[in-house]
Amino acid sequence: MVSESMAYKGYDPFAFISYSHADTPKVESLLRVLRKNGRRFWYDHGIEYSSDWQDTINERLKSSSAFILFMTNGIEQRAEIIREIRTAIKRRREDPDYGIFVIMLERVPIKHLFGCDEFADIFELFNNVQYISAANFRGITVDFLEVLTGNGIWRSCMTPEELAQQSGQSEIGLVGLNEVDAESEYIYPYALPDTREADGIAFFTLNVGETDPNAVYPICMDNQWVPPGFFTDKAFREYGFRAPSLSKQRKKMQQYEIISALLHNWQVLINRASAFNSEAIADWYMNDDDNTRAFCELLRNGSFVIYLMKEKSPVERPYFDVNGEQFAKWKEICRNDPVYCIRMSWNEIDGNDSANSFEIARTLSMRMMNLFLTTANDKQRLKELQIAMGVPEEQIAEFNALWRRLRDTAIEKDDAKPGSYSRNSVYQDFLIQQGSQVPDCILDFEKPFVCELKQIVDFTYMINLPAALHINPVSSYENGLWDYYMSERRSEQNLRTISADELYCSVIDFMPEFLNEMYAAAEPEVSLADIALIRKTAEWKAYIEARDAGRKRASLNEIDFHDVEVVWLRYRDLLTVCADKLSHCRMREQPGCLSVIYSFGGCRLTTVYHENSNVICIRREQTEKLRDNPRENLVIEFVCGDIINNSNVQNCFIEKLRLFEGILLQSGRAAYQKILEGLTAHEHEFTENS
Repeated sequence: MVSESMAYKGYDPFAFISYSHADTPKVESLLRVLRKNGRRFWYDHGIEYSSDWQDTINERLKSSSAFILFMTNGIEQRAEIIREIRTAIKRRREDPDYGIFVIMLERVPIKHLFGCDEFADIFELFNNVQYISAANFRGITVDFLEVLTGNGIWRSCMTPEELAQQSGQSEIGLVGLNEVDAESEYIYPYALPDTREADGIAFFTLNVGETDPNAVYPICMDNQWVPPGFFTDKAFREYGFRAPSLSKQRKKMQQYEIISALLHNWQVLINRASAFNSEAIADWYMNDDDNTRAFCELLRNGSFVIYLMKEKSPVERPYFDVNGEQFAKWKEICRNDPVYCIRMSWNEIDGNDSANSFEIARTLSMRMMNLFLTTANDKQRLKELQIAMGVPEEQIAEFNALWRRLRDTAIEKDDAKPGSYSRNSVYQDFLIQQGSQVPDCILDFEKPFVCELKQIVDFTYMINLPAALHINPVSSYENGLWDYYMSERRSEQNLRTISADELYCSVIDFMPEFLNEMYAAAEPEVSLADIALIRKTAEWKAYIEARDAGRKRASLNEIDFHDVEVVWLRYRDLLTVCADKLSHCRMREQPGCLSVIYSFGGCRLTTVYHENSNVICIRREQTEKLRDNPRENLVIEFVCGDIINNSNVQNCFIEKLRLFEGILLQSGRAAYQKILEGLTAHEHEFTENS
């Protein structure tokens, strides 16, 4: 993580930094740029332990020479930020030379947030102060950072000697950007990480927590990922991954997942091994074409982040077999341009890499061992896994017995050689045909629950990495394990709670009148080169900002169904630009419809609003799994399209967006009933598909 020493502690002039804690990774990355350029500032990470935080903030505000507010949609009228702004306004009245600067990192609806009488003084400030908006620079670009670090903002924070030194000189040059090729007109939106050199190349290093808060990891890039449909395919059941037709199909699915992730998110995590051993990725850079140039650009500007496990550089030769031609090309790419890399820890002392090894063991290996060793004794987990995998009642005893055998085998082999039992060990003992190799994935379908066990073990393994790196796993091929995983994750977080009555009010207030304006792309075949072009547009950045704002509110504040319309309108603008720039992305008019999914653990209620809200369809799923206990998990998501009558909704090419993620104060049954009451209160035509 970022050192607290960034907060200035001396007596020279400095700026006070105000921001929302929801934006900590973004703000700290910008602060690293400011620090590299010699700017002095203080923010709340400079509060020492045991100090009174409010007294410290008051003292630093009083002694500061300027006030800088980083504005995003995460500000949401936070009380502590309001207090800091008002203190800065008071300082300005007392001292007209006191600088106040508003840095708009996103498009923020100032009038909506601060237009009421309660915030009249703040609204007046925003009307009179000059914004510095990232949107005017097409994002957090080199030009934006030059203004952010320039003398125009920092003149009031200079000593007389510094002012004299700068007299007659132009703006100082931006330190640390000489390695960055800005031809793409945008760079990694969380500013500049540290630079490292190893194995003859230079690359950028990120610590855990320094990626975009909504960065994603497509779990399809795991080398053992199997699309659900493969388990019933005759070729897969006989030849595993060695079936040529399935290999081609799997590669196409993986490329679709990565392209979709790039379209809907700032950053995408890629395991280093996948970069040169996966045909799906290598296909993009082996031909020296437009896709190759796009791939290198997305690496160069931080859209792709490469995970290093025990390697100390992205080109260190691995201990496992590699595709020699693809690995050589990968090394050439990394020599030509610095890539962004993340690791559990970069701390090394005389070559000792124990910190990284410890984090790998703690966050990856031990979580897998926990699955092997404790599941058989955990009745609740067994029950959840049975529900997730749809194990029939009459087979539950046999399913539980399998986990006992897995536990006993793991204990026996771990006792013989501590730390040796892994996912590969489970494959060899319980899943694959005798004499076959693990990478070929030739399963022995005579073994009990081979499909269920493979999915559970693989899924746990796949989500451990993004969880350890504070990154979100994504997949278009969800099953019951996603509900199980999300439930486990929410039990570890301090999420907000919601009452059944609050849920009712939110549902009854939602009337999507904008549906008559909806349309979708006609199943476009979008290439990686197309994605690189799309990501440069102002419309794409506006869409991502709207998604990010909705994501923040999903876990920080009340349910806000109005985010649905904002996100859709931004996405519609993006589709229009795509159609203009890419001839194969044609628009088509279609009846507008929107699906909202309420997930209560293992139960789902899906509602589909049709154009002009004249028809609302309802589908009830697994209502027998509704629980009476309070503090039930609740997730509300929406997707454009009718997921009741059209299972191929991903052709709309828009991801599900989470509107709420939290805990119910009442039971799932009570909340479920309140949603139904809210829907029927609209007095529109209903159809029901149970």
